[in-house]
Amino acid sequence: MPARKPDDSFAARRLSKLGVQAPVVVVPKLVFSKTPGPSDLVVLGRVRAPVGTKGQLRVASLFPGDVQESVLFDAEQLWAKGPGGWLQLDVTLCQPVGKEARMGFAQIDSRDLAEQMLGFDLGVSRAQLPEPDPDEFYWEDLVGCAVTNRQGESLGQVERLETNGVHDWIVVGRHWIPYVDRYIDEVDLAAKTIAVDWQPEWTV
Repeated sequence: MPARKPDDSFAARRLSKLGVQAPVVVVPKLVFSKTPGPSDLVVLGRVRAPVGTKGQLRVASLFPGDVQESVLFDAEQLWAKGPGGWLQLDVTLCQPVGKEARMGFAQIDSRDLAEQMLGFDLGVSRAQLPEPDPDEFYWEDLVGCAVTNRQGESLGQVERLETNGVHDWIVVGRHWIPYVDRYIDEVDLAAKTIAVDWQPEWTV
């Protein structure tokens, strides 16, 4: 996120729209952890937008089912990973809003700090997660899986997963394949393969 001028705080921008000259203030900055987060981070959500003026965040869940079943709602602490580094955050609020969550953290207590969190991934160490049932998996497990279609054609490997809070995709090269039953035929984690109903010339 581009750096702002010292007086370009949320309050200053709101006051300027009303024609009021705001006092010069120093915009608070995120304080990153001196040590990196876990190497086995499992991303559970992604910050979409700030909410209100007290530092709350709108977070898109990467859990493909009911958002309230996500580990986000059980976690007391989360790691946040962004362009500037890592943050370890204490969860103070987690409320479902559609397929997203409204979250609050002890360390993020202002709109200015919340705006700097845009695009951050939120997650926990894999060691903290319970083992999934045999027919379930964590989204992080899909990364690196080989993807083939019904004709046996290779489309590549899953590079990452994307969500807009409503729809989810597995990203395979130039292919953004919607993660819905219509296109996903089978996931075999033991073999690290995903079978899809998708053609090489299709793009989204």
